[in-house]
Amino acid sequence: MKIRIHFPTTEAGNRVLKEKIAETHAKMIKDYIEKLRCSPEDKVKLFNEIKEDIRIEAMKEKL
Repeated sequence: MKIRIHFPTTEAGNRVLKEKIAETHAKMIKDYIEKLRCSPEDKVKLFNEIKEDIRIEAMKEKL
């Protein structure tokens, strides 16, 4: 089976693709955390810690 992938060719298209990828990753993280066997408070804490780690990494990439 052959698969063809067409990537965006414009800056705007690349931005939209990156946003869609980020949304998908965030949803995957949220879904995974929701399935964990821990208290809702622990889930919120974990989600916030992950969010902060992502923010820090994003800031590093901007430098």
